[in-house]
Amino acid sequence: MNIAWFFLSPKVGPIVGAEPGTDGYADIATSLVRGHGFIFSPGIRSTIEFGYMKREPVYPLLLSIALRLTGSLSPMILCILQTPLSLISCYLIYHLGQKIFGASTGRLAAFIYALHPLSFWYSPQFASEIITVPVMLLCLSLIEGFFAAPTRMKAVQVGGCVGLATLTKSTCVLLLPVLLFFALLQWHTKLRQLLSYALIIVFLHASILSLWLIRNYAISGEIVPFTTNSGGVFFIGNRVVEKFDIKTLTAEEPKAEIAAQALYRTVQAEIAARVPGMSLPRLEAQTDKQLTAMARHLVFDNPLFAVRKLLSGMCFIWFLSSTTAKSWGWMMIQMPLLTFAFVGLYRLYKWDLHQCFLLCVAVAYIVPYALLLALARYGMPIIPIVILFASYGVVSFLKLDARRADMTCGEKKHADSYLGFGICWHSLCRMSGAART
Repeated sequence: MNIAWFFLSPKVGPIVGAEPGTDGYADIATSLVRGHGFIFSPGIRSTIEFGYMKREPVYPLLLSIALRLTGSLSPMILCILQTPLSLISCYLIYHLGQKIFGASTGRLAAFIYALHPLSFWYSPQFASEIITVPVMLLCLSLIEGFFAAPTRMKAVQVGGCVGLATLTKSTCVLLLPVLLFFALLQWHTKLRQLLSYALIIVFLHASILSLWLIRNYAISGEIVPFTTNSGGVFFIGNRVVEKFDIKTLTAEEPKAEIAAQALYRTVQAEIAARVPGMSLPRLEAQTDKQLTAMARHLVFDNPLFAVRKLLSGMCFIWFLSSTTAKSWGWMMIQMPLLTFAFVGLYRLYKWDLHQCFLLCVAVAYIVPYALLLALARYGMPIIPIVILFASYGVVSFLKLDARRADMTCGEKKHADSYLGFGICWHSLCRMSGAART
């Protein structure tokens, strides 16, 4: 799929309004190679998307390594670099599905992921989601193993991986509170053991995140734990909700961005006028803080709009894009997945800790984007979770693994050698034996 898409994307992309762009990542990677750090345009005032602290560091760092080794970041180099990430994601989604739902679900989920645009659309283009997905799946796999048989070494692995995920996409920081909450549910009677694991995980996560925090403080003199684009993005999201047209499935996102950009520059100019000579990184941090404060006041002053934006965003994040063609494309792919995911949720008669954890991670990831700016692209890191529930919905609907959720661990091992009619035959034999008794 990725090789085919490498040749098709230059022709298909412009038709649906998806021309490739650097999104600032190529510029940051070039800056890193030249020794200037994680900077988009040194000496120039920031915008909503570009500046000194607008992007998480992991993806630009990966690109800078590729640029150093190859000398360019052409579509071919990107495809060669990023296709293995899709292969890793395929394996991880199979591994996670097999552990939590069963082997049939894991296999089907891996095939669905391989055919989903998520795995190939951005392979020859710049997009941090291409690495966020495998990192998120690795976190979920490690957490599943930690919950199954906790050890201090597994706690170290989980804390380190969640920290890495946070530096890949800052929204992944929500994995930490969800993880600690479910750990409390599982080990609430063993508080000493829980405390030792929690301290290890939090310490590793904080240690990794502190590297980026210290860097941001060193250049700006402000505490910026993640990025400085939340405030401006919030106001883009407001206009998207206000201008959404159900007939075209668009919300004039480019116009929304122009309006929000004007607000950003106005606030930035006011701060610069109050404090002449302020450094550009600090001006960027102060501008984002001012816009975040304005967003907070708007939510408190108009809670009904905030609720409307949240509910709208929970729907938009599955299909909304910048053009009608892209929105329809997302909808045609996502709606069947969501439908079968709901079937999977319905057919999970006995929920276990891992399945509840996956669902809570998906919800916790969606909510911030629903409140900020809900575009389909931003929901990509949790689409594998949707694929897992959808795959279980298909498998359970076809009666392949329908009994598996209700079996004991011993019965599951015995049932792994049966598929389809084999499981039914095993059930009939047990029923006949019980009748004779």
